[in-house]
Amino acid sequence: MIKVTVELDSAIHKSRDKILGIMTITNDGILSVETCGRRASYDVKISKKGKQVNQTLFECKVENFPRKTSNVWDLIYEALHLRKIAKKGKKKKKQNDFDLNDTINSMVSDKSVGELKIINTETLKEKE
Repeated sequence: MIKVTVELDSAIHKSRDKILGIMTITNDGILSVETCGRRASYDVKISKKGKQVNQTLFECKVENFPRKTSNVWDLIYEALHLRKIAKKGKKKKKQNDFDLNDTINSMVSDKSVGELKIINTETLKEKE
């Protein structure tokens, strides 16, 4: 198990030191066996901040991680990236907000075309 602890070391007084958050990362052991240890999947738990540091805020799974060619910071980055994606997904859209990809896909009537993706919206702005 890997345990990442984020602490505040107060410059004012030791009594103000506190733990801001904890991330625990555990190898599930399944993919490591299948790939002879080259790749692994990890269960990640991120704690709440403040006095609720022992309560889980977020859980995810980093899958198919190249453990032999990456370092622990890459693993932590992947876990935090999954947290960011999940957090964005929870935000409610305002009534005025729209997704350009959703709008285009709703206009496509031919099912054989599949989904269209706008990759570079800057190109569209330049043509206007």
